[in-house]
Amino acid sequence: MKFTGLTCSGGHGLSLSVGQSTTDSSANTVSNIEFSDCTVTNSRNGITNYGVNVQEDYYNGGSSGTPKGNIPITGLVLKDIKGSMTGSSSMPVYILCGSNGCSNWKWSGISITGSKKANSCNYTPSGFSC
Repeated sequence: MKFTGLTCSGGHGLSLSVGQSTTDSSANTVSNIEFSDCTVTNSRNGITNYGVNVQEDYYNGGSSGTPKGNIPITGLVLKDIKGSMTGSSSMPVYILCGSNGCSNWKWSGISITGSKKANSCNYTPSGFSC
């Protein structure tokens, strides 16, 4: 799937959710996803929580606190992500991966300003500093 030249206005941003099985990673596979030249504007509350949020424990709209690694995220490339955020709990980048759940990520040009908290990452992509 390719999302190119997308303008998201009034929502909470761009997102992709996948995976239901907690035991079979082959049932949780998505590949060749690309977002390019996308813009988020007029978001109802602005970017108040995370600029970039990748977590392997997202469940029913929130974090379970226990990533299982049952949804392998490999080859994630992020390039030229720029923006500003507000909010008392705002964090530019949040990465929470299960054991061996994330690998071969390459990030460059990530610049998110205005946050109140530092990045939180239990996996660090190549080209990025948490």
